[in-house]
Amino acid sequence: MKTFREVRSEVEKSFGIRAITMDELREAMGENKKKKLGRNVCETISQSLQSLGLEHFPAELPSSGPKKVLLFTHSFAGWDVITALLNPSDEGVEVIRERLNSRRK
Repeated sequence: MKTFREVRSEVEKSFGIRAITMDELREAMGENKKKKLGRNVCETISQSLQSLGLEHFPAELPSSGPKKVLLFTHSFAGWDVITALLNPSDEGVEVIRERLNSRRK
């Protein structure tokens, strides 16, 4: 069984981004691992991840154990693009354009 700190370590070893199942995240809760993945448990998982500097996509964690989510750190090179995609804005569009244009050069 992994803890949330071990999950964070795995994300860091994966260059700041990793896919993981909701079942794995529920197990990281320790003694609460048997709880159903309802709204409250998903919110607790989200808060635990954020307290360790991890963000997740989708923003609302799914309540299905086999579903995978993306975990990423703020040091992940694509962090600004992910943030722009999750929070649509004119500034975000510019971030995405700049990143795409920099790859074409």
